[in-house]
Amino acid sequence: MTDHRRAGAPEHTIVVGVDGSELSRQAVLWAADEAELRHATLDVVHGGSGDLPHLGTPRSTDVPPTTAGAVVDEAIRLATSRRPDIVVRGETSDRPAARALIDTSEGTDLLVVGARGKGGFSGLLLGSVSHRCIQYARCPVVVVRPTAPDDDVAAADRTIIVGIDGSAGSDLALRWTMGEAA
Repeated sequence: MTDHRRAGAPEHTIVVGVDGSELSRQAVLWAADEAELRHATLDVVHGGSGDLPHLGTPRSTDVPPTTAGAVVDEAIRLATSRRPDIVVRGETSDRPAARALIDTSEGTDLLVVGARGKGGFSGLLLGSVSHRCIQYARCPVVVVRPTAPDDDVAAADRTIIVGIDGSAGSDLALRWTMGEAA
């Protein structure tokens, strides 16, 4: 992980998954705003292509390491231009994107992903990576939905939706959501 730390690094961490797509950039902006609000480090993570073996078919193309590094560098520049005072780090991984993000979620305060990435079908409401992160991440997950090109992500409606089913996990989700809403 490349460390772009500044003096007085915070203890909290937010991870944002990036792939160079427009929704990925919107997720970076949302995550940068949240990192400033929470006084958290922002970790920008780009995973490789392919899927988790038990969860679907692999994608057919790989992203060259130089391209992955450029995507992370662009996301870091975007985050620091939006919020110059936050601490931002970057990481590229050969693991499939969902696996890289899920593994990185351990010990993280928040995982942020775009609703869809570059792959898949544009009409889908939720892409495979964001879907897997919601299912398997070890921390709360924020899925950033598309906004109009001239919308300010920081000023966008920050409605929180939580699903509950009476389980211990949904009780935790509800408590987290209530805290965030407050």
